[in-house]
Amino acid sequence: MLQTDGYNAYNIYEKRVGITLHGCMAHARRKFEQAKDNDLERAAYVLERMQKLYMTEREAREKDLSFEQRRELRAEKSLPVLQELEKRTVSIRLPLVEEIISLPDNMRQHSRQR
Repeated sequence: MLQTDGYNAYNIYEKRVGITLHGCMAHARRKFEQAKDNDLERAAYVLERMQKLYMTEREAREKDLSFEQRRELRAEKSLPVLQELEKRTVSIRLPLVEEIISLPDNMRQHSRQR
């Protein structure tokens, strides 16, 4: 696992066997904060779920949990939140992809540049 901030230099690792790229939660959160101006409802939904994840991490720190105890706590509390987010973002992304596909070529190119 290689956690990155999305910097393009890390893209060389995308297809390497045994390496999985993971994004930084702080960078992702910042993007959803910015998205509130465009889509408050969906951005707020994601930010509320992220807050639940942060609360779980705070609980682990305050209780000074061991690595194994943190893993168990995350499996119990964070995993369901992450699964819900994954399901929700896929359901949002698919209609958007369909919408972009149906655009004329010149408009589709513009939407990719955003």
